[in-house]
Amino acid sequence: MFDSYFAVPYSSPKLDMVAIPDFPGAMENYGLDTYQETALLFDEQNSAAANKQWVATAMARELAHQWFGNLETMEWWTHLWLNEGFATWVSYLATDSIFPEWKMWTKFLDEITGGLKLDGLEGSHPIEVEINHATEVDEIRELLLSGCYRTILMLNASRLASGHAGLLEDRDLEEVVGL
Repeated sequence: MFDSYFAVPYSSPKLDMVAIPDFPGAMENYGLDTYQETALLFDEQNSAAANKQWVATAMARELAHQWFGNLETMEWWTHLWLNEGFATWVSYLATDSIFPEWKMWTKFLDEITGGLKLDGLEGSHPIEVEINHATEVDEIRELLLSGCYRTILMLNASRLASGHAGLLEDRDLEEVVGL
């Protein structure tokens, strides 16, 4: 699905996915995605349906990062919202195309509604936060998790679909700066 969506084939000869005990989250690396066990492993007999959704979206998100995150990445941490937001948005797109019965866009809207409420608070942060040192990235994790960036990406979905194909072809393995 991503090959056709991005109009650029996956460039590594293979992709390994590894579940790591006590690993906090998931991480894409060129040719290797690592996951906490609950984000990759699903037991059809014993796991809840919500776990299957979690695994599907986590895998789709990390796969999206193989294109937008590994082939293209942000120039500096200030633009991390774009990298994370796009991968998250595309994970819903992919999961919905595989499992339309899950109505992933309803879940997406539920999640961004909370983010928009947080964004409306007086103490909210701008979507791009100046980062002077890479160690400051953890301080903006809550901003990235709030979901407001997803709304911006969703509102521009048709432009993103056509624009990313050209971006990936024209700027293979280069840095990207904002929208």
